[in-house]
Amino acid sequence: MAKEETKKTKLKRYFSKGEGGSWLYGIILIATGAFVIVLGVLDIFNIDFISDFLISQGWADWAAMLPTVGVTNFVVGSFAVIAGYGLVIDQEWGWGIAMFILVYTAAQAIVQVANSVNELLISPSSVNALGTLVVATIATVVAVVGLVYLGLTKYKYA
Repeated sequence: MAKEETKKTKLKRYFSKGEGGSWLYGIILIATGAFVIVLGVLDIFNIDFISDFLISQGWADWAAMLPTVGVTNFVVGSFAVIAGYGLVIDQEWGWGIAMFILVYTAAQAIVQVANSVNELLISPSSVNALGTLVVATIATVVAVVGLVYLGLTKYKYA
């Protein structure tokens, strides 16, 4: 019995520093990362359809960016999943990646909030702009709260 407990203790020490991981933000990052990976894969595999649509609307420059957006989403989503796992198991590298991902998310979301507000000022009845504004505002709040929380709990990971 004592040997089994020591094996569990050693395994726990290997995977965790013992402070208890940031489960909330770890799970949020894992779920969000999985969603962003799916979006990246869809961008990569649906390039012809989306590209044709954008070109027909006169947005050829946007169509040219699609492969980059898909690959970027895939990479950022992958790192978000890795960071979330690192937070759950209480690792310093998870904290560092999570901070980077949350800063990136906050910056992207703030830009989306500004663009949505601008679009709503031009066309107040735009449902798309209103939806984007709501989602981007929530993403901004979650990212900023996450940054503050992880900043205050840095001692758990160092």
